[in-house]
Parts: sequence; C-alpha cells; structure tokens
Amino acid sequence: MLIEQQFSTESCAGPLFLGSRYLLYNTVVLDDNAEFPVVVEVKAAFESLSSRLDSVVRATPQVERAVAELDDRLRAIQERLSRNRSEMEAVRTADERVALTQDDATKRVHILGRISLCLESLPDLPDTRALEQEAESLRSQASVLEMELSDERVRERLDSITSILSQRMTQWARDLELEHSKFPIRFDRKNLTIVADTAGGPVPMVRMGSGKNWVGYHLIAHLALHQWFVERALPVPHFLFLDQPSQVYFPAEQDIDGSLSVVPEDDRVSVSRMFQLVFNAVATVAPGLQVIVTEHADINEGWYHHNGYPAEQPYKPKRSLDEVLYWETFGKGHADQAR
Repeated sequence: MLIEQQFSTESCAGPLFLGSRYLLYNTVVLDDNAEFPVVVEVKAAFESLSSRLDSVVRATPQVERAVAELDDRLRAIQERLSRNRSEMEAVRTADERVALTQDDATKRVHILGRISLCLESLPDLPDTRALEQEAESLRSQASVLEMELSDERVRERLDSITSILSQRMTQWARDLELEHSKFPIRFDRKNLTIVADTAGGPVPMVRMGSGKNWVGYHLIAHLALHQWFVERALPVPHFLFLDQPSQVYFPAEQDIDGSLSVVPEDDRVSVSRMFQLVFNAVATVAPGLQVIVTEHADINEGWYHHNGYPAEQPYKPKRSLDEVLYWETFGKGHADQAR
C-alpha cells in the first residue's frame, strides 16, 4: 500500500516538474526557427516523456483499482487459510479423541478376553441355587431387623411398653390407695421414676409425700417390670428380692416381734393389701416369677401363711434375725426346702 501511494504521488509530481523545465527551456530559446540541435533533441525528449507521463496519469485509477482488488483477494485468502488451520486443528483433536477411544475399547476387549479365559479355566461349580435362596432369605430377615431396630421403631415400641406398664401401675396404685392414685400414673423411663399426671401438672415420686407412698410406688414399678419380663420371656432373672417392705409401718420403739397389734388399723390394712398385691402379681404370671421377701411382719391371714410358713408351725428366729418368706409360683415348695 505504501508503494502504491508513493507511485501515485511521484506520477503526479513528475509532469509538474518536467513542465516547469520545459517552460524554462522555452524561455531560453528566443527564436523558434533557430536551428539548435541540442534544443531540438531536448524538446523532443521532453515531449515524449510528457506523453508517456500523461499515459501513466490516465492509467493510475485502473492501477489503484487493480491493487485494491488484489488486496481484497489477499485478505480473503488469508481468512480462508486461518479457517482451514482452525478446521485442521479441530480434525486433529477429533482424531486424538478417536484414537483414545479406540485404545480404551481395545483395552476393554483385552480385559474381557482375560476374564473369559479365567472363567473358562475354572472347574465346574456345584449348584448354588439353594445358597442363593438362603442368602435372599437372610437379606430379607436383615431388612426386617433393620426396620425393627430403627430409631423411630424403637421409640414407638418403648412408648407402647411404657403405656402398658403405666396402666398396670395406675390400677395397682389405686388398689393400694396410694397418694395421687386417682390420677394416671406413668413410668418416666428418661429419669427412671414414677410420675403422677395431675390436673396441676406432673408430680414426680420425690414429691409424693411419705415413705409409705415411696415403698408402694417402688413395689408396683418393680412388679410391673418383672411381669413384663416374664410375659415376653426376656433374658432377665425372673425373681425379685424385697427386704422388709412393711418396715415403714412399724414404729421402731414398738416393734418387738413383728405383730401387727401395735400398728393402727389403717396401716394393718395397708400392709395386708401390699402383700396381697405381691401374691396376685406372682400368680398372674405363674410359673414364671419368684418373689423372695425377708420380713418379720406376722399377718394373721390364711393366704399369708399358706404362701409362706404354715400358721400351725410358725418359724420364730431370734430377735436379731428376720423371718424369711418365699413366695413363688407354686406356693410353699421352696419355703419347705428353706426350713
């Protein structure tokens, strides 16, 4: 492009320069008819050169157009070359991917062939359909166990058991006429205590009053739990040991021989009711539960002596010892052996 501009500029400036020299030569020559060979030659040369320059000036637009066309063709060729290079790069990349894919396919086929050869070289195996069925059965059992042992199912199961135990304890608390027994009684497994749901709010066992109530609520809680263990055949020792549950009814200064004659009538009834509850709870789950009681209270009732020692042969140990009573599912079998 720079050459084109330089050529155009010089072609335009040439005639002006030569024309001025031509005028100068014309001014020097005063007589046109004079015969000066040198002048004639110069004039002829200038006329020829001027004619040729005129041709160049007239051809300049065509030359410029031709150069512009060549420039356009050059740019188009360069664009096509750039596009071709991009396409060639894309083809080369695609070829590489195809080569990698073919290499992976070859590797897979090779591995499959090795595996097939290994399997073909193995000896014939026995029929495993029975084992597969057993495995499927075990998987089903495992799924059932996982469902049964899920946190949600465990919580639901515990809530159900707690509700059943609470119903029993509520009825037994009313049979013993314990404080707050007119309200629902429930077992609080989180804090391992007994709670009465009163109209004024929950009342835990520590706020239920005297030691008589505490003994009664402890007793019904243990009996309810052991009955449940026996009914469900759970791996818990099926016996309960109680040490002097009637002690809270005997004043220390009047307790001589365990006779209930020194105890007020209401307390005598409460003690009798407490032991009767133990006998009934054991009989309900017979022959699964044994209750062992160390006690010195002497209740003058036939059912009491029938389940412990016979009334006609009372066992009277020294004052420092307690009378031992065995309550179990078959009555006095173990009691006779203990004697």
